[in-house]
Amino acid sequence: MSDRVCGIIVTYHPDADLPQHIAALRGQVGGLVVVDNRSTDDERDWLRGLAQQHAFTLIENTDNMGIGTALNQGVRWAVAHGGFEYVALFDQDSEVHAGFIDNMMSCLFAKPASEKVAIVAPRIHNRNTGAQDGPRTSKKNRYLVAQTSGSLMPLRVFASEGWFKEDFFIDYVDYEYCLRVITAGWAIRYCGDASISHVPGNSRRHTLFGIYLTTTLNYSPIRQYYSMRNGVWVMRHYWRQYPEWCARLAFRIVKGRLRVVMFEKNRGVKILLSMRAVHDAFHNSLGRRVFSNTTKILAK
Repeated sequence: MSDRVCGIIVTYHPDADLPQHIAALRGQVGGLVVVDNRSTDDERDWLRGLAQQHAFTLIENTDNMGIGTALNQGVRWAVAHGGFEYVALFDQDSEVHAGFIDNMMSCLFAKPASEKVAIVAPRIHNRNTGAQDGPRTSKKNRYLVAQTSGSLMPLRVFASEGWFKEDFFIDYVDYEYCLRVITAGWAIRYCGDASISHVPGNSRRHTLFGIYLTTTLNYSPIRQYYSMRNGVWVMRHYWRQYPEWCARLAFRIVKGRLRVVMFEKNRGVKILLSMRAVHDAFHNSLGRRVFSNTTKILAK
């Protein structure tokens, strides 16, 4: 166990696997804080019981504040309670494997020691599809972006580069922060010896006559909106520094829209919201969104 590491888990309507994920992490960190983004009353009562059972702090938000705000709340808690020098960030559906934190710390302190490391990212196993993932590289084999879940970060990074972008609400909060710290001269390291299992969205593999075609995430229409809006915003703000990476991101976004059209449900609403998302990204209209009438999406 590393007493200097505080684990942070963000929850929103957590499922029955959460106690297993908490138990796997709790013994590896000096402290643990769970930030709940306004789950139901019954779910919050359940979380309170888990907090007593596993000795962690529960922060209960009165509304869904978004992933950026919740992560910042957890990091600020770690700063305020002293003794912690690092945070390890997790989604509620991520489970660490044995020795995870020790392996991540070893990667953090590996040579070259002169490198300013902002983020150590693990190997990620998708429990739905079996796929393996990790941080994304640039042409020069430098890691540019990594997923939030499983990331180990020194607290001094936040003192230097600021907090997660809260007005994204969800999606690309991690990528924007990565690009921000990389631009400021920090580095991302990949730790292949540390792994988590994870379920991104409701991912589903599609085949035809036994031949693999593609994998869809099957996000809700509003989640599709955030993903498109924030992705376009990131490309607009970082394309000069990282044109190759932004071009690849644009290609992935286009492929994602094609997957929606070909394989997903509610495709009409999702495409309308994607169009609205592009408009909002170019007009810097960020923050949380509620679309009560999808027929008026484009008119707003």
